[in-house]
Amino acid sequence: MLRVVMLMAWLAVAVGAGETAAPAAPARRAVHIPLQGRLDMFAVESFHKKLSEGLRGGPPDFVVVELQTEAAGAATALEVANALARLHERGIETAALIREPGSASDTLVALACGKLFATDKARLVPLAPTAFKPPATDDEQKKLADAMAAFTAQRLRLRALYQAMVDPALEVYMVLFESREDQPAFYQGDAYRKLQPGSFIRSERVAAPNLPPKLGADDLKRLGLSGGTVKGVEGAAVSLGVALPELVTLKPKAAPSEAKPAAKGAEPRPEARAKPGKGRRVVFIPLDGMVGDGMLYSVRRRVATARGLDAALVVFEMNTKGGALFPGLDIADFIWELRNELPTVAWVNREAISAGTLIAIACSEIVMQESSLLGDAAVVDGSTGKMFESEKIDSYLRPRFKNFCKDKYPGALIEAMITVGTEVYELETLDGKREYFTDNDYQNLLHSPEKLERYKNPRTPQKVVPKGKLLTMDEGQAKHFGFSSETVKSPQELLDFYGLGGRETVTLHWTWSERLVRWLDLAGPFLLTLGLLAIMLEFKMGGSGVFALIGLALIAVFFLGKYAAGLAEVWEILLFLVGLTLLAVDIFVTPGFGMLGIPGLLMMLVSIVLSLQSFTLPSTPGEMVDFRWSIAQVGMVAVAVFVAALLLGRYLQRAPYLGKMILAAPPPSTAPTVTSEAVLPPPSEAEGRQELVGRRGKAVSTLRPAGRAEFDGEPLDVVTEGDLIEPGEQVEVAEVHGNRIVVRRVR
Repeated sequence: MLRVVMLMAWLAVAVGAGETAAPAAPARRAVHIPLQGRLDMFAVESFHKKLSEGLRGGPPDFVVVELQTEAAGAATALEVANALARLHERGIETAALIREPGSASDTLVALACGKLFATDKARLVPLAPTAFKPPATDDEQKKLADAMAAFTAQRLRLRALYQAMVDPALEVYMVLFESREDQPAFYQGDAYRKLQPGSFIRSERVAAPNLPPKLGADDLKRLGLSGGTVKGVEGAAVSLGVALPELVTLKPKAAPSEAKPAAKGAEPRPEARAKPGKGRRVVFIPLDGMVGDGMLYSVRRRVATARGLDAALVVFEMNTKGGALFPGLDIADFIWELRNELPTVAWVNREAISAGTLIAIACSEIVMQESSLLGDAAVVDGSTGKMFESEKIDSYLRPRFKNFCKDKYPGALIEAMITVGTEVYELETLDGKREYFTDNDYQNLLHSPEKLERYKNPRTPQKVVPKGKLLTMDEGQAKHFGFSSETVKSPQELLDFYGLGGRETVTLHWTWSERLVRWLDLAGPFLLTLGLLAIMLEFKMGGSGVFALIGLALIAVFFLGKYAAGLAEVWEILLFLVGLTLLAVDIFVTPGFGMLGIPGLLMMLVSIVLSLQSFTLPSTPGEMVDFRWSIAQVGMVAVAVFVAALLLGRYLQRAPYLGKMILAAPPPSTAPTVTSEAVLPPPSEAEGRQELVGRRGKAVSTLRPAGRAEFDGEPLDVVTEGDLIEPGEQVEVAEVHGNRIVVRRVR
């Protein structure tokens, strides 16, 4: 018994000595960076700062990113993902923890990490263009595909699955091989079908064409992608072998879009800029859809109505992606002139982009709905869809914008909305106010030491608008920058903000006639094209009159829409009618073409161009933009009419009903002549037509002045010298000009 006790004591001493002798393993260290809310440029910049902070003093073993972001642009998510991927080159492992619900931004960042963890309700979603906000462009989709290839450069077994997250047309299978059950491989459909039967243990189709993978926490675990389902970052740390004291959390500074309303009494509520009047009502005027002359007409009418309603406040409820430049400027000018008469508020309910931004900043104040957008006011060429990168245009717009923003909004940020390439820096003054500088202004500031003393850390400003980007703000950024005074969720919250909770509200909607004017304004080129085609058909139909009436009616509707929108004037419509009359006289009455036809065509073109714009000749860069768009519309109409005319000329004769009405070209004459019973051989086109001069026949249809006449049993298309000739009357061929046969009544 004593020997047993002594042996156990010796073993305990030996083990203790061994433990003392063995060096302790170094503790593994991890940096934890949570990313929550909107993954915008503020969040990305803050992420980079925290990542740099976490790498100071020696790299950690792991960088753990906790993801619970809203859908954002593909570019910002790619920037974070690529930053994490580059850490692998420095020997730093990365891990992602996805929380529910899981956005496209979360998925992209998570796939860049070496390890992945998920909570119970988390998921990975396909990286389709529409999964991002704004939707990913074709160039961004290509960058996503390239990123997937880069992320799997050292993990080729995952490449097919990563590609399927971007390309919805792929078919992908998961395959388990013997002795590698914990490392499943993924194959595209063709490669999978080439595998030898029996060479693997199990397979599963995880993506099919038009059915890209949507992977929940259980799917991630089953497919071997997840390191486990955990409740929080602590569980992920344990799985990585990191002791909780060695898990350092570096929370990025919340982006302005993530700012939460302060608790009651925590800070004073912002003071409204717009001071409501003493009226009994608050008038809401919705402005949705494209900005155009129809909207200008409607705004004038509804504001006039609001004046008679004893309005204390006029609220323009904005939901527009923009539209035409000059109607937007006219609406903004009109609202700006109301500032001393009616207080106005732009409530950005969803978005106020481009010309919508111009209208919003012309109001006395801006408030915004959650998840709404404001900005991106660059001028776009309507004929190409590309931005005008012209200093002439920008120098014309900037003073207009800055006039509306005077003493209200930062000029540097206004410039960043208009001109691509404007970098803007934010500096905080010693008394806590924020000021904004373009790159040029900031460089000048650096050469003024006495001015630098007003700011905190003036040598390290925060870049809020990077080069090559147009400023577009969500509601949080707009509030941070000073554009939006408050974020409201409902009309009642808006009324409460202005202290008008007990006032009566009236909403002035679009009338049906205004909606019709808007539709006619947008459909104008289409109506004009159809009208001109109908008149051309009339020429082919031998003067029945039906298509002429249809064509004139469509053209009348075109001018009616422009007249109602305030573009076309009466003299411009008369100019078109005079031109059309001259063209008809030249075709049907006078011989040849050109004396009256060319001036008539020019009158019609000038009339159409003038009806598409609010000015006569362009005198400013902005008017030149609209003038180019007017010319482009006329050009598109001309091309459409020309192509349609070619198609009608080739195929219309085959139409079941219309083909019978067309005046087809007559066949070569085979009728006996007056002096010989022999049949004339088919003459050449010039000779055969000239031989018709002097021949007599009779009208077989009413000639007014075009129609058909019969000569020795042969029907021909003819036109009179201007007389109206009834069927059966005797006619004589007076002249022949090419295919045009001119006849006169036989006296």
